Amino acid sequence: MIISNLVDKTANISLQKDTLLIELTAEESSSIVGGLTIRNDSGGTRRFYNLGANVPAQLQTLQPSTEGTYDGEYIIYNTSKTGFEPVLVKVDPTKTASFRQEGNGITVATDTPILYKGSI
Repeated sequence: MIISNLVDKTANISLQKDTLLIELTAEESSSIVGGLTIRNDSGGTRRFYNLGANVPAQLQTLQPSTEGTYDGEYIIYNTSKTGFEPVLVKVDPTKTASFRQEGNGITVATDTPILYKGSI
């Protein structure tokens, strides 16, 4: 009887934890487990790398008008439509960053500064 009650209580606690995590939004859960959320409002498909202190760079593809949550704290993306001008940006895990087109270039709307901008 004691073992049965312990198993029931353990299962109930596990179920409660799972339910709580399911009820979180993507932004809330990324704040807990680490990560970033990006929306693609640029009108075209965007390819970028997500990375972090313990996350190796991973190539991602984000279709127009969609968003995704990724591991890491940083992204590297190309700001030019005609050449290669990489930018490294730290993304705030509590907000959703967004790819946008500005003139002939692509920017990421975020509250954090660009850490590196180069051209090749």
